[in-house]
Amino acid sequence: MRFCLNCYAVFILFFSSFYFVSGQGNSNHFEEGVHHINFTDTGLNQQVLADSLWLWQERVDLQIDRPVVRPEEVLFFKANILTGPNQYRVSASEVLRLELLDGDGKLLKKQVHRITEGSSSGSLELPKKMDAGIYYLRAYTRWMLNYGLNHLPTKKILVKDRKDDFFKETNEDLVVVPEGGFLVSGLQTKVIVSSGTLNLEAIPVVNQKGEIVANINTYGRGLGAFQLTPVWGDTYAVRIADDRLVPLPEVLEKGYNMQVNNLAPEKMIVQITGSGPSGKSSLYLLGKSGGATYVDKEVAFDDDLVARIEIPKSDIPEGIFHLQLRDGSGRAWSYRPVVVEKNELQIQAEKSFDSEGTEILKIRVTDRDNEPVETTLSLSLTGEVLTNRSGGRLPFDLPARILDRSTAFVNDLKILSGEQQISTGLLKRSAVPERIKYDFQKGVDFYGQAYNLYNELLRDTDIQILIEEGDNVYVREVRTDDDGRFQLSDLDISGEATLVFRTAGEETEAKLVKVIPFEFETPPLIIPEVYKGTLIPEETLNSSTEFMGNREENEQIIALNTVTLIATRELKKSNIPDYALQATRVISQERERPVPIDQLFLNIPGVQVVGLGTPYPYLSIPRAAGLGPLLWVLDGFIMNQSTTLVDIISLVPYTDVESIEILIGAEASIYGTRSAGGVISIKTRSGSDVDYLARKDAQAVLHGYHESPSFKEISGGERSRRKGRIALTTLFWDPVLKTDKNGEVIIPLPGAEEFDLIRMEARIFTQDGKQGNIESFFTKNN
Repeated sequence: MRFCLNCYAVFILFFSSFYFVSGQGNSNHFEEGVHHINFTDTGLNQQVLADSLWLWQERVDLQIDRPVVRPEEVLFFKANILTGPNQYRVSASEVLRLELLDGDGKLLKKQVHRITEGSSSGSLELPKKMDAGIYYLRAYTRWMLNYGLNHLPTKKILVKDRKDDFFKETNEDLVVVPEGGFLVSGLQTKVIVSSGTLNLEAIPVVNQKGEIVANINTYGRGLGAFQLTPVWGDTYAVRIADDRLVPLPEVLEKGYNMQVNNLAPEKMIVQITGSGPSGKSSLYLLGKSGGATYVDKEVAFDDDLVARIEIPKSDIPEGIFHLQLRDGSGRAWSYRPVVVEKNELQIQAEKSFDSEGTEILKIRVTDRDNEPVETTLSLSLTGEVLTNRSGGRLPFDLPARILDRSTAFVNDLKILSGEQQISTGLLKRSAVPERIKYDFQKGVDFYGQAYNLYNELLRDTDIQILIEEGDNVYVREVRTDDDGRFQLSDLDISGEATLVFRTAGEETEAKLVKVIPFEFETPPLIIPEVYKGTLIPEETLNSSTEFMGNREENEQIIALNTVTLIATRELKKSNIPDYALQATRVISQERERPVPIDQLFLNIPGVQVVGLGTPYPYLSIPRAAGLGPLLWVLDGFIMNQSTTLVDIISLVPYTDVESIEILIGAEASIYGTRSAGGVISIKTRSGSDVDYLARKDAQAVLHGYHESPSFKEISGGERSRRKGRIALTTLFWDPVLKTDKNGEVIIPLPGAEEFDLIRMEARIFTQDGKQGNIESFFTKNN
C-alpha cells in the first residue's frame, strides 16, 4: 500500500506540473504530445519542478540470453524500466526502442516493443550479412533522451563467423587493467583481463626478457585475473598468438595500490598499500555516486604503510560507486569503480531429480528474513564447453574455480574490465535538463510529408489515412501544416501495417497522396566508459549531453523546436533496413517500392544531400568541390550546366527512374571539360508501369510493435555444438518465470551432455523497487 501511495504522489506532482507548463507552449498540431518545459519561462516553483523531473527519471536494465551469437540467430532480451531514486518498476512510457548498432554506431536494425507493467521482452533476429566482431544492443524509451545519451543502456555482443567457430586472433577487444589503475614497484597487484575472442588460459604474462612471470586464471565469460608484483624498470605484457605483445601500464617507482573486497552484502573493505611516495601530503579516500559524495575520509596508515577502511553500503545508492585516492593537492593516486547491489531478494538454485529420475533445477526466492517471495524473474541457461584452441580440455581445476566464485566476484571483474557498463544512475538535481524535448511515448508514431503525384507539397490539406493491419482496417484523418507535414500518434499496431493516403479530388489521380516518411534521428552511440586505469572525471560521467549532427547533417534534418526528425526511405522486408545496405556508385530504383530522387542519392558514397525534405534540396560532392558545377545527363542527353537537383525532380517523375550513376575524375572524361565538377547520369524506364507505380506511391509501410517468437518456438533450431573453443548456446530462456507461494519454481534441465558447465543468470525487479540477481555456474550430470 505504501508503494502505491508513493507512486500516486509522484504521478500527481509530476503531471500536474508537466501538463500545466506544456499547455502554455506552441499550438502547432505537429507537436501534439511533444512538450516544451523551460524552468526559466514559468512562474512555477523551479525547485518543485526540478524535483519532479528528477524523481521521474527512467533507467532500463537490459538482460540478454547470451552475449555470443552468429548471423541470422535470434537474440532474446528482457528490459525492466526503473523509475526514480527507489527504482520502482513502473513507467509512464509505453514504448521501448531496441536498436542493433555496429562498433561505429551505425544502425543495423531497430524495433519497437510494448511496455507492460514496467517491463518488456522479446527477440531480435540478427541480419544475415554481418562481419565477425563487436556490436551493441541498445534499449531505451523516448523520455530517456531528455536526460542525456550517457544514460542509454547498451549491451556488448560478440558476433562469430557463421562458417568458422573461431575469431581471428586479435587484441582489439583485449582489456588488461590493474585493479587500482596503476602498477607500483614492489606492491602486489591484481590485474584483470577480459576478452571475448581469445583463450585466456593459453596467454602468458611476460617481462621484457620474454620470461613468463604469471599465468591468467579464468572465471568464465572471457574474464580472468592474475597477481603481479612489478619491479620498477621492468616492462610487462601479455603474449598472444604469433608472439604479439599487449603491454601493461608502465611501472611507477612510488605510489599506492588500492584493493577492494566487495563480497559482503552490508559493507566493502578497502585496503590501501603505499610504497612511500615523496612528500608528506595527506591522502584522502573519496567515494562518489551520481555526482554526490558519500565518503570523504583521510587515510591513516600503520607503520607498514597499510590502511584498512570499512565503508557501509546502507547509505550508498545502487549502481557504480567511484573510489578515488587523492592527496591534498588534488593529485589522483588510485581509482577504482565498485558495483553496489543491495539485492533485497535472494535467489538460490539447486539441482536435483524428480520422482521419475529427470534432472531438474529448483529455484527459490527469499527476502532478507529468509521468507519465501512470490514473484516473477527472468532466467537464462547457457551451456559452455571448456576446450582450448587445439581441442584439448582446459585445466582440470577450471570448473571448480568458476563454480566457487560468487555473483559479486563476477560482477566486480566485469566492472573492472569494462564488460559491464559504467552507468551513473540518476542525474543530480542540479543536472536535470531545463527543457524537456521528448514526451512519454504512448504508442507507435508515424511522421510524414505529403505531396501529390506531381511532387507538389500538399500544404494545409486534409488527408485521409486508411490503415490496414492484417484483417483489421480503420481510418484516421490528419491535416498537414504549412510545410506539408503531419503526424499520427499513439497507434496500437502490432507487426507490419500498410498506410494508404487519400485526399479530396474528382479524379483518382488527384486523390492519391505521396508521403515521405520521417523518423526520429538515431542517437549517436555512446560506448560505455571502459575502466583502463584512467581517472574518469565525475562531471563527464554525469553529463546530460544532447546530440546534434554536423552542419551538413543539420541542414538535411527537419527541426521541430522540440524534436529532430530525418527523412527515411521505406523499409524492405529483409533483415537489414535500407539505410544499412552497402552503397555503390550506381544505384537502381526499386520497382516495388520506389523512392524520391533525392533519397536515392543517400546510398551513393561521396554524395551528400543537403536540405533533404525541404522544397529546395541540393547535392554536394566534396571530392569535386570547387572544380565546377555538376553536369546532369538524362538518358544520354547532356542538360544545361545550370540544371539543379530541384530541376531534375520537377522534370523526371521518380517512378520513371531506372538507375543513377555518379562519374568523377577520369570516369567522367568522356563528357569533356564540362565534367570537371562531376557527372550525374540518370536513366529512365519505359512508362508501361506508371499507373501501377502511381497507386503504390500512395502507400507506406508502418512497422508497429515487434511480434517476437518465443524461445520454445525456435529453440529447436537455435542450439548447435561448435568445436574448438569455448562455445555458448542458450538451453533455456524465460523472461516471465513465476515462483509459487513458497517462492519456488522448478524447471527440467534440458539435455546438455555435451557441455562442461551450465551458466545460469536470473534477475528480479519488482514494482515496489526490490531487486535480486544471481549469476552462477554448475555442472551437468552425465
